[in-house]
Amino acid sequence: ESQKVEVAIMEAKFENAQRKLEADLHAQMEKEIADQAAEFHSRIETSLEEVAGRHRKQVAELQSRHQRDMERQAAALNEERQKKEEDYRRQLKELEDKLQEMRTENLALGQSKIKLESQRMEILTKLQYMMQSQWNEAVSLLVTTPQKRSLNGSFLSNQSSGQLASAPAVTGSSTSVTSLGLVTSGSGMRKPESESQAHDNPDVLRRPTTVSTAVLENEKGERQEERERMDRVEEYLQ
Repeated sequence: ESQKVEVAIMEAKFENAQRKLEADLHAQMEKEIADQAAEFHSRIETSLEEVAGRHRKQVAELQSRHQRDMERQAAALNEERQKKEEDYRRQLKELEDKLQEMRTENLALGQSKIKLESQRMEILTKLQYMMQSQWNEAVSLLVTTPQKRSLNGSFLSNQSSGQLASAPAVTGSSTSVTSLGLVTSGSGMRKPESESQAHDNPDVLRRPTTVSTAVLENEKGERQEERERMDRVEEYLQ
């Protein structure tokens, strides 16, 4: 019985020691697990901080790169815009200068046209006066001729019709040429009736033709100058 009691005591001590050892092992294991977990969490936090730092660095680099790209593109666009504005201003200035030159040229052409018109009117007036004087001289010569006194009435009537025909000469070059043709044709119609007077005084029939030819040549020269001036304007506009 004493042996059984000793065995029971030893078993109780062994169980007590085993429970204590298990408790110590369990506590030690929990401590190790807690330490490992803490270390793992610290490593995770360190890794997260490193990742966050790299991410922030990458984001900052991307932002700075994007900012530089935006600034470079903005500078390029601004430079291109300034170049276009300068080109537009230059083209606008050229167009304004050309328009001003065209206005000046148009004003000069208008003044030249007015001057030429006044000269033409003056020439036509002088021509009408010269033809009237020559006609009066021719009529006076015919009237003073003794053997042609019977033609006084017809020449006086032709003189009045010649005055009516030469009056529209002031209105324009085409009308003046027509009136000159009327006077010349009138002189031509009288030629068969007054061959002796034309033979004695050839200037009576030659002077209107010579004057009308001079007027035609003058008008032809004016038209040629006008065409050349318009050609110069068209070449300048092109």
